[in-house]
Amino acid sequence: MRPSSPGYTLVEVLLALLLVAVGVLAAAPMFMYVAQGNASGADLSQGGSVVLEQLETLRKEPFGSLTDGGSLGADVAGYFDDAHPTFTIRWRISSGVGPPGAKTIEVRAVPKGAAGGSGRQVTLATVRCR
Repeated sequence: MRPSSPGYTLVEVLLALLLVAVGVLAAAPMFMYVAQGNASGADLSQGGSVVLEQLETLRKEPFGSLTDGGSLGADVAGYFDDAHPTFTIRWRISSGVGPPGAKTIEVRAVPKGAAGGSGRQVTLATVRCR
């Protein structure tokens, strides 16, 4: 009879592979959660840049041409832009909210295709004085 050689048996190798497979399957939802979080962060970042661009455009306008109106919750003629491929941009201009003689400008990016406008919305506001 031969003495047994040192090493692992087939049963030990299969058991080790089973334990590794269970560990990987247990961690799989975590990878999906991280990927979803990264995608959400990218959407928020893109929405923020779109809002900031529109806010800067409105800040460049002459103060007298900024007329009160608009809505952040609905498309109002002259106060929204849907030219962006993934966001609808809405803004509202209001007087009397901040310091006397100032106008408050609020801009919101709403993802297109979001049910009822919910989702990853980004809103920024500024106060503009004469």
